[in-house]
Amino acid sequence: MKDDFLKNIDFSSLGKSVIPQLPPMLPTHTELSLDQINKELEENQVLKKESQEAQIESLKVLRNIETNTAYLQNVVELLNVSNDNQSEIRNLITDIFNIAAAKDKKEADSLYRKTINKIGTVFSDVETIQKLVGLATAIIGIYNKI
Repeated sequence: MKDDFLKNIDFSSLGKSVIPQLPPMLPTHTELSLDQINKELEENQVLKKESQEAQIESLKVLRNIETNTAYLQNVVELLNVSNDNQSEIRNLITDIFNIAAAKDKKEADSLYRKTINKIGTVFSDVETIQKLVGLATAIIGIYNKI
């Protein structure tokens, strides 16, 4: 009985699909090739590395500024606190800054050695010696970088 029911139905029209055919996708400007993606990844890595290097360099500069500021603070403290040796301290600070005005490296090294020796003979206070030697060493270091 079921077979008789199906015999009367025309199945020939059911085989045809009514689904529309879509054209193949065309690449758009937002699609990138694998080479382009790799290139962008490499560029991003280079930028990231440069950014990290810049941050490291900035930290070094900030540390140098902090160190140089500490030397200046030491000079002010020496001039304000050490009333006993004011004239010697002023003379030595002048000698230290004369290192920066040297005509050449040979003269700067000579002035540095003379100043360090003078600091050691004039002062016995370790803190004062450390502060003055630190300042002289910073000045000769800056001079040698120029």
